[in-house]
Amino acid sequence: MNTSAIKNLLKKVVADKEQRHRIIIGTTSWLPDKAYLRLLYLFICKKWLSFKHPETFNEKLQCYKLLHRDPLMTKCADKFAVREYVAQQGFEDLLVPLLGVYERAEDVDFEALPDKCILKTTHNSSGSFKWKKDRENDTAKIRKTFADMMKINAYWLAREWAYRDITPKIVCETWIDSKTPIVDLKFLCFDGKARYIYYDVGMNDDMGNHAIGHRAVLDRSLKHLDMKTSMQRLPDDRICLPEGMDRLLEIADKLSQPFPHVRVDFFVADGRAYFSELTFYSGGGYGSFEPKSWDHKIGEYFHLPT
Repeated sequence: MNTSAIKNLLKKVVADKEQRHRIIIGTTSWLPDKAYLRLLYLFICKKWLSFKHPETFNEKLQCYKLLHRDPLMTKCADKFAVREYVAQQGFEDLLVPLLGVYERAEDVDFEALPDKCILKTTHNSSGSFKWKKDRENDTAKIRKTFADMMKINAYWLAREWAYRDITPKIVCETWIDSKTPIVDLKFLCFDGKARYIYYDVGMNDDMGNHAIGHRAVLDRSLKHLDMKTSMQRLPDDRICLPEGMDRLLEIADKLSQPFPHVRVDFFVADGRAYFSELTFYSGGGYGSFEPKSWDHKIGEYFHLPT
């Protein structure tokens, strides 16, 4: 049975995502990080992971989880705490306006929320919800979903160390309207320099959930590369770069300066760029690249700490 079949079977047996996560954590938390990462990599990528001689981007991301443990990574992986870091670097103007911060799901007063806003958890990569007062909302279900998410320590799912010590919170941010499709720009940075850019469209549905979008990959000179990831490839004629790309490259360089590697994410709405997040383990270290040589080429920029 292949990996996809096993994942689909697990989804059929346990429909609730948070419950699946609890099962995974409950049955694997006894494993040391190195053994768990090696087994998971073998299960997903069908390759034995070498921690002594990693070569590809994916392999080095697995080693990064194990070897590099800078407390600043925890602050910057936290979707609330990272705002302070971005502001300290001089880029407060790129932050989406903050409307509220909640310690518990039961603290969210849905009646007091604006007509439209974004609710999201601070400690994982999938806890986002687009709130609209003018549609039918099951507030009890929404509250329970957030409460369940806040019980899960995302570190245990893929041993991504930066998430381990984040205190879960819920933040409420302004809903950014856009007359044009929102574009996500994700800068893969190494040793303080952006080397590649993911240009993504259609990444979220109307509820805020991850969706299957389209992607183009650019190099630092903004040249469209012959690279395909797990997403559908975006045709050249659908790429419309916003003004100010030079400034975004400079900002990505500065925000990534303290780290051997980080992905600096922005989104663009009606031509204006906003900061999104800092991601240390892009794709969890299981990304798909075609041709496969790109996994090696990107990995050449990744100098792991010794």
